[in-house]
Amino acid sequence: MIAGSWSSFCAIRGHNVASHRPRVGAGSRLLAFIDERRVIPIVGPDLLRIEVDGVPTTFDHYVAKQLAGRMSVPAERLPADPSLNDVVSEYVSMGRGARQDLYPKIRNIVREASFPPPRPLVQLAEITDIDLFVTTTFDGLLENALNTARFGGQPMTETIVYKPKGGADLPRPKEALARTAIFHLFGRASALPDYVISDED
Repeated sequence: MIAGSWSSFCAIRGHNVASHRPRVGAGSRLLAFIDERRVIPIVGPDLLRIEVDGVPTTFDHYVAKQLAGRMSVPAERLPADPSLNDVVSEYVSMGRGARQDLYPKIRNIVREASFPPPRPLVQLAEITDIDLFVTTTFDGLLENALNTARFGGQPMTETIVYKPKGGADLPRPKEALARTAIFHLFGRASALPDYVISDED
């Protein structure tokens, strides 16, 4: 069992599990659901813990600071440890450029980053009875964790990205997925404004 997993949210077919302290018997029920491949973890930014120059942070905050520097958003206009939402909101309020300018910049920051998969993601990936994951982040860290833990680093994980202009969330039923898959609920980093970068999206 992953440390802290009970404070995370898991979707179980027909049920929602979200508890900071499992009730008696809840752990065994969750294990049974996992064994039957009914659990679909929903991974958010809090699990994306990384270190930058020896300082712990999240990938969201790393991207935020990189973006602030590249777009010349003054530090005094931001919180001490700004989130990406903070930087995007401040940039837009400053009126220095179009919001659409930020998407390719963020894409480049994500592509240039070279962090190993965070340990919590690797631990989650090691639960091989889970074959579908949902992420609310736009990066590839979960994909890297799955490829590392299950496929020796080979790019074998299927990545499915939400399309805001319609279409089915999954190309086929979960039971018909041929391999481990990730569904990017809020899109994946690209040059186009088709993924979530702030609360306004």
